[in-house]
Amino acid sequence: MSLALCASQSLQAKETKSPYMAGEATLTTMPNGAVINADVLKVTPKVLYAEKTVQKVTDGLWVIGGYSIVNCIVIEAPEGLIVYDTGDYAEEGKHFRDVIESQNGKLN
Repeated sequence: MSLALCASQSLQAKETKSPYMAGEATLTTMPNGAVINADVLKVTPKVLYAEKTVQKVTDGLWVIGGYSIVNCIVIEAPEGLIVYDTGDYAEEGKHFRDVIESQNGKLN
């Protein structure tokens, strides 16, 4: 009995109130009527591109963002480009290809 009591007390001590598990969250209503956690408004600009962009991370490494839910990564290799994550369906891949081709030698 003491072992069971000890185990339940240690589980209670580790419990935290997460907004995902019945913890407190301030809600707000978006213009489209969706009700969301207000903290999402603070985080979203840090994790999503607000505009379509091609961003140089460092020499030979580019990120294409804002065209899809994915960030397309372009790596310049000695024999050509390595393109990672071209989207969820063929049409997105075509959009990324168009963006890459539009760079016309700027990816270097």
